[in-house]
Amino acid sequence: MKTTRTWTRRLAWALLTGTSALLLIAGLSLLLCHFQALAQPAAEATAANLVVQKEVNTDQAAPGDTLTYTITVRNTGDTSTDAWLTDTLPTELTYAADSLTATFGSFGVENNVITWTAELYGYNYTAVITFSTRISSEITDAEVVNTAQVTGTGELITDSAETLVQAAVGNLEAFKSVYPSWARPGEYLTYTVRVVNTGNGAVETAWMTDTLPSEVSYASGLNATTGSWGVADDVITWTGSLAPSDAATVTFAVQITSTLSENTRFTNTAAITGTGNLVEASVEATAITTFKIYLPLIFRNYPPVPVLNDIPEPAADNSYTVSWQPVSIPVDRYVLQEATDADFANVTQLFTTTATSQFIQKGPSYGTFYYRVRADNDARWGQGPWSEPKSVDLPYFDDFSDSGSGWPDDKGLIWYEEGLWDVWWRRGYRASEGQYRIKIDNGPAPVVWFWQPDALAPYSPPGDKYCVETSVKFNPPYGWWANAGLVFGANEDNTDIYALCLGVGAEPHLGWFLLRNPEYEFPRYGCAYVQGKIAEGEEGTNYYGWNRLQVSVNGDRVEVYVGGVYVGKWTMPGLSATTRVGVIGGDYEVSDNDIRFDYFRVIPNASCTP
Repeated sequence: MKTTRTWTRRLAWALLTGTSALLLIAGLSLLLCHFQALAQPAAEATAANLVVQKEVNTDQAAPGDTLTYTITVRNTGDTSTDAWLTDTLPTELTYAADSLTATFGSFGVENNVITWTAELYGYNYTAVITFSTRISSEITDAEVVNTAQVTGTGELITDSAETLVQAAVGNLEAFKSVYPSWARPGEYLTYTVRVVNTGNGAVETAWMTDTLPSEVSYASGLNATTGSWGVADDVITWTGSLAPSDAATVTFAVQITSTLSENTRFTNTAAITGTGNLVEASVEATAITTFKIYLPLIFRNYPPVPVLNDIPEPAADNSYTVSWQPVSIPVDRYVLQEATDADFANVTQLFTTTATSQFIQKGPSYGTFYYRVRADNDARWGQGPWSEPKSVDLPYFDDFSDSGSGWPDDKGLIWYEEGLWDVWWRRGYRASEGQYRIKIDNGPAPVVWFWQPDALAPYSPPGDKYCVETSVKFNPPYGWWANAGLVFGANEDNTDIYALCLGVGAEPHLGWFLLRNPEYEFPRYGCAYVQGKIAEGEEGTNYYGWNRLQVSVNGDRVEVYVGGVYVGKWTMPGLSATTRVGVIGGDYEVSDNDIRFDYFRVIPNASCTP
């Protein structure tokens, strides 16, 4: 059964009788006058003043997609005025038939020009106009800017919405390897060719042709994971279709010509096409007929084995350097292998270098990666033995530059009254800015009070010890009586949350507080659950800029940093049973609010470092 709660900030109500009731009425009258003064600072009626806001449903799209525009026209003055809107669609867009609507007024469309007119009777009288358009299928890469023009007070006002349009195209990449990389005449080599579509569009028909060098001939085992393949006159062929992120792996064995009489190095190249561009992947191998042996063998580490150094902790963008000790004998190259398992059954990358280190940047990837290295000398020992492996644990990291990384991207209606308001809470990516946003539209009090949706990350910590951190700021205009913060624990039903919240006061003043809300009713009353507050302060906060929030979780214990400043440790019963993390934000009493988040990170089995 749901219980009823009364949310208060300043006033505690009680039953009063007699003289006390009269005093209460007088006090309420003064309080109402105070709020009216806040809403209408001028004693006299202000002139009509129009405000226009235009939004589009996405800031990234593909040719042929549909864009939906929402235009809000509001009178922020006290007197009535007639308003006219004109929206001339850019050449990249075509109006979608029967999609134009408005909450009131007269409207129409002709020759891709949207028009609307109505009388806005007074303060906060608002109209909302929506329509849809179709993006031309002929453009491949363009920024589409659609501008609405409004007049009615003698001044032309405008607002625009931008969408980046990029065609979904396939992009083929190819990788080739050989094992072993050397052998004697008459022995066998196995080649592997991997073709990957790294684009965001399908490749309907990809082709591979691999003409074998004269030093080898096809032996057996031609196979592929998809598509069709064949061999004729020592020419390997493959063809198939590849969806985005799909890959095809082609393998086959060759025999080194038995008549070779001296050490011979040769290259095998596969040529791939299907997107209009030729992609080549090559690999070298060596036929060895003689070996150099150094005596006495008992004193030599032969072939030499490099020693991997310990891999340092990844930087904030998940970059790090893998390094190793050089061997004492000259080598042709070092080969560094990366895998997602300690047995190297799932090799993800192969690096070839003459240096003794390799810089690696993983970005939003996370998990454990394993590395091993070998030293090769083609004329002496060929491929050397692998080193002992080292591993690195990558934290979950998202800089919100990829709008497909799995965070919630949606909105919900707060309140609607025909002809007046169309008010929403919103959460989603601002990929063009590399940020995540939670926004509460402007609306009438008390309808918009305490709307505070959270957004839980698509990643869950694997245990009850971790560091979770993010950057958060209040985007201009800097609203007051607003909250934003970091959810460092939540149950799967999202009804019991633990959060480090920022709170904006009635003046340019920012503080932080720690709370548990065991009665969270998404999307309302998140950080506003004042009875759940267990600590608060001001140190480390930045009213006008980014705030780095960090919480180290170890079971039911937390250690908190705000803006790099250590603010304390607390015990929060029940935290160890939660499984989710994320962000939260919204209004306390005054909207609108535009809250931004960036650089969200979760480091398993670790404490935060300011």
